[in-house]
Amino acid sequence: LASLLIGKGAFAIVAGLIVLIAQGELFGVSVKHHQQPATFVGLVTGGLMIAGAYYHGEPGVLAMFALGVVATFLWFMAGPAAHRKGVVGHIGARILNIAYVPLLASYLIITLAIAGKDGKALVVAVIGLTFIFDTCAFLVGSVWGGSFFQRPLAPTVSPKKSVEGVIIGS
Repeated sequence: LASLLIGKGAFAIVAGLIVLIAQGELFGVSVKHHQQPATFVGLVTGGLMIAGAYYHGEPGVLAMFALGVVATFLWFMAGPAAHRKGVVGHIGARILNIAYVPLLASYLIITLAIAGKDGKALVVAVIGLTFIFDTCAFLVGSVWGGSFFQRPLAPTVSPKKSVEGVIIGS
């Protein structure tokens, strides 16, 4: 929020750092599940997407996303044949990573630019509402999770998520 007061450039830098950290966490989860993360391609793509949003808006983001998808395919297809087991799943997981974190974050930077003087207020509202909904979902899920429904929402994906938390967070 402080970076918003400084300006669009400072916000883009902070957002870029947060994106790279979040992507790094997702790549770490991939490694724990014995997947090939292609971390370099994903992090470079994430940085380029944030830069594209800052300098060229939506066309820049989408161009860098497309470049990242092509680079991901080339990364996995250029590797040795022994490493190509499950390559479709690995490619899909990497594309999900660059779509989920940097693509969505890029649109905050674009919103800041296209919404004029109300852009800052809109970005603060998006960040604030996301924080409030996630916090409420966590608190309700922690207190009542499992009280009404005795099964977790998705035990193999996130065993601590409860139906109650999802309902409140929605």
